[in-house]
Amino acid sequence: MSGRIHRTLALGALLGWLAAPGPAARAADDDEFDFLEDEDLPENTDVEEAEAPDLPQDEVEAPPLDEDPDFDAPDEPTSPDDLDADPDEPGVGPSELDEDPDEPGLGLPEDDPLEDFEKPAAKDEPAAGRPAPESHAAPAGIGLPVEGHQPLAGGYPLKVVARDMDAVVVELPVLVSRNRGDFKGGGFWLVADILADGRKVGETRQYVGAEGVADLTPTFVFIKSFVPVSRPQGTISVKVARQPADGGEAQPLFEATGGYKL
Repeated sequence: MSGRIHRTLALGALLGWLAAPGPAARAADDDEFDFLEDEDLPENTDVEEAEAPDLPQDEVEAPPLDEDPDFDAPDEPTSPDDLDADPDEPGVGPSELDEDPDEPGLGLPEDDPLEDFEKPAAKDEPAAGRPAPESHAAPAGIGLPVEGHQPLAGGYPLKVVARDMDAVVVELPVLVSRNRGDFKGGGFWLVADILADGRKVGETRQYVGAEGVADLTPTFVFIKSFVPVSRPQGTISVKVARQPADGGEAQPLFEATGGYKL
């Protein structure tokens, strides 16, 4: 019985050895799985990946640029002449500022000193080749002649300075004194009666005192009045008199007459 068992086991072992593939068969089987790459294989979960230690931010230093093999530092010019080394490339060196005297530059050409610039003409001196501009300045003084005129004697024309549909405005200058030495006595009233075509339409009174007289220049009083009229044209008359400041009788001085036209 035991001998039959041993023979059965030996026969089973022999059959198993014969059924096992040989080296050539195993090599062929390996070639069938060559298309598998390493990344397709499952990761080994038994191996733990080491983690990088956390470092403070201030202790992490970047390598200098000159030690980085991928960094190519530009060549720095060593002198101002290096800026214009390439004639095809525009430069900003001092040699280009004054190359062409006809082109406007940032600086002044060396052969054109400041003394050669044309000096601007004074306000009262006309520029060369230009006519002197007309002066619109007011004449010196009041603009009324004094020579040949006596104080409070008239002699100046009565003028119409404005007009409306049925009225005019007249003005009459009266010379009071040529200087303070001409003013004699105390203050007085300068009274003027205004007449339109012989009819009295108004009256003006102005006080003249020593405080109102200029020391060196002539002193004038201007009689100015609004005059209503009833005609398209006619005559305006102004009768001037001097009345003492205390209210005495007025003394006639002169009369001025002028025409008007609406």
